[in-house]
Amino acid sequence: MRRVFGIEVELGAVVVRWLRVDMGWEVWQEVDGIYDFLALRNGLLWGVETKLRFGAAVLTQAWQRRHRHVYFVSVAMSDARCGRATINGVQADICNTLYPRPIL
Repeated sequence: MRRVFGIEVELGAVVVRWLRVDMGWEVWQEVDGIYDFLALRNGLLWGVETKLRFGAAVLTQAWQRRHRHVYFVSVAMSDARCGRATINGVQADICNTLYPRPIL
């Protein structure tokens, strides 16, 4: 069963743990008001935002931040809170085209 997060702080705690413990990244939180998290590993910087809902504003924010001194920009969100239910096929295609998931 997937977890639904009530506030971004709850989601952020899971993201930080995953980045640090599971993936081996160094993580800083709330970096200059630009990213919720900035992660560093092997010289690569990864900017991460946490959001509870998916929409055009989320895509726009990620798109605008894609060149701010980072190699990756990601938006972490709970599947169950994306829009009315979950991200549909078209939305997933847009996300994957604009922001392919890094294989690290």
